[in-house]
Amino acid sequence: AVIKRNGRDVGGYISAIRDLHKFIGSETLPFDRMKKSLMQEYYDNLLTRVSIYTASLYFSNIKHIHKMAINKLNDEELGVNIVKYHCFEGIIIDSQEKNVSKSFDTVEQMQKVIDCDYTKSTLTNFCKDMFILSFLLNGMNMHDIYELRNSQYKDGFITFYRSKIHRKTGENSRSVIKVLPIVKMIIEKYRGDHEYLIYMPKRYVQKNFTNRQILNIFSIVGIDNCYSRSDIDENNIIG
Repeated sequence: AVIKRNGRDVGGYISAIRDLHKFIGSETLPFDRMKKSLMQEYYDNLLTRVSIYTASLYFSNIKHIHKMAINKLNDEELGVNIVKYHCFEGIIIDSQEKNVSKSFDTVEQMQKVIDCDYTKSTLTNFCKDMFILSFLLNGMNMHDIYELRNSQYKDGFITFYRSKIHRKTGENSRSVIKVLPIVKMIIEKYRGDHEYLIYMPKRYVQKNFTNRQILNIFSIVGIDNCYSRSDIDENNIIG
């Protein structure tokens, strides 16, 4: 069935349902199996495969569908309680930091950046690679990439704590991200020393310095409408 919200078909719900089916290995999921432990396991699994934004979107969509089922199938007055468990209560969703994927209206726009030819500028090429790396590491910002240690890269996964969340809330937000082949290639290209995972001149970490290079790449591939030049003083495109 096509799920509608505010009178419109929403493909995100279908994508979320399909992803959940794939996770549980079945095209059906009885309500009595939808317990908090399973939903927590599913959310934790999402964070190893997709960005924080996508994980939150999928999880919120599944949660909304579950709420719709409660409203439609349960009836307290008649004692009807088909959907027994409030399986999403108490599950904490990671903060949705500004994610590089939000820079684009379509997947094709990000693909244009990936396919963009390298220039004669070493700096521009470096910033392009770091932008792709940030995108594939769930929107990790330049500072967190700069601080990555070799010890954080193990068994095909990178584990780190987001500095932005720690600065704002004082809490640690742990992320575990699967290293895709293209991420591995970029890491090897800019491999650091015995301590740091990636070699990066400290001046490259400065927000406006790197963002101007990314805006140039956007312009080259014809998607400079993602950010106007006046935005670079307020938004950190990389993370």
